[in-house]
This record gives sequence, structure tokens and C-alpha cells, in this order.
Amino acid sequence: MKLVWLFLGYFFLALGILGLILPLMPGGPFIVLAAFCFFRGSERLYLWLRKHRILGKYVNDYYEGRGVPRRFKIFMIGIAWIAADIGVILFADAWQHYLLICFCPVLVTAYFLWLPTSD
Repeated sequence: MKLVWLFLGYFFLALGILGLILPLMPGGPFIVLAAFCFFRGSERLYLWLRKHRILGKYVNDYYEGRGVPRRFKIFMIGIAWIAADIGVILFADAWQHYLLICFCPVLVTAYFLWLPTSD
């Protein structure tokens, strides 16, 4: 199972670094996801990411309660609602399915609006 966590950690780290370079793709969410995966897969890589001069800021701000950047919030809320829209289009046969699928992005939105913003 550790290999799966390591693979996911490296995958999200690569997306995070790309997100720091590309203007329309935020890197913060993927770096935090990489830290989450490394925490479960390799303590050494997790500590390396937390202590990294550039990437560690995103992880430490999130874990220490200082908040997340505004772009991070917008990106995560947008992804949650896009995924819900796709789920409703593909899988919602009855109104109960619709409510169940839309419940998740409501929680995600509430959580990210509750987090402090660190701009």
C-alpha cells in the first residue's frame, strides 16, 4: 500500500510543480495532496516536503491553520461543483440521486469558505 501512496505523492507533486509554473493551474492544492500521500507512504519524503524552501510554504500554511490562497479555494470549489455536475448528468436517475450527489460539493464549499485565506 505504501507504493500506491508514494506513486500518488509523486504524481500530485508533479502536478503541483506544473501548477506553480503554468498561469491557469494552481499548484497549492496538488502540493498539499502530495504531502497527504507522502505522510502515509514515506515519512522522509513528507518531512522533505514540509521543510522545502518553496513548496513547504503551501503545506505548512495549510497544516498550521494560517489558511490557503484564494486561488486554491476557487480551484477546489470549482472542481467539486464540476464533478457534481458530471455526476448528475451521468448518474442521477431520481431526485434522491441528485440531492446525494450535490451534497458533497456543498460540504466542500462550506469547508473552503470556513478556512482562512492567506493572500
